[in-house]
Amino acid sequence: MLGFNALSFNYRGTWGSEGTLTGGNSLEDVISAIRYVKSSSVAREFNVDPSSITIIGYGYGGGMALLGSLDDPTVRRVVCIAGGDLTVVGRMMQRSDEFRRFVETGLDKDVSDSGSRAPKAKELFAEVLADIDKYDLIKHAEGLSCKDILMIGGWRDQQATIEHRILPLFRALQKHGAKQVQIETFNTDHSFGNVRDKLAKKIISWPKRNN
Repeated sequence: MLGFNALSFNYRGTWGSEGTLTGGNSLEDVISAIRYVKSSSVAREFNVDPSSITIIGYGYGGGMALLGSLDDPTVRRVVCIAGGDLTVVGRMMQRSDEFRRFVETGLDKDVSDSGSRAPKAKELFAEVLADIDKYDLIKHAEGLSCKDILMIGGWRDQQATIEHRILPLFRALQKHGAKQVQIETFNTDHSFGNVRDKLAKKIISWPKRNN
């Protein structure tokens, strides 16, 4: 009715998907999803315009959406909702043993509670830190600067804070001459539970205004 095709997927190792959750696997999953919707058979069957693809990600997925878009220059639009940068957390873990233990304990519990298949948090972040430039959104700002990016944050979000997650990337994109970057903020926490309708309307209207 709104003129969109939508594809959602679960990363490997999450919510019943086969495989193992890692940063590298998640990035490959995003790239695979892009290639799938752009394939000639899918484009033909579902009337997809391969030149008009928008990637949307939330939290961990927000960072992955930005990174995944770099694989394909024709993917012009990315919506990053309360996006996370794995390298920010990884570097903080390197600086503080107390913070490292806090993150590892919390992540291991989240993985266990969700039934996901993933290595221990220590191994997950070891992979990220071993190839840190690959995941560093700030270092990819030049490559992202040619894209239309909508960054969404919550003023009461204590996980992906506007000050430490959104503004640093926004400033880096500005430094590289980005012209189509917009920040939208809501009076909400990381769940966006009290503004879901407003959030949905913003995401739906944004690509139409940037065609």
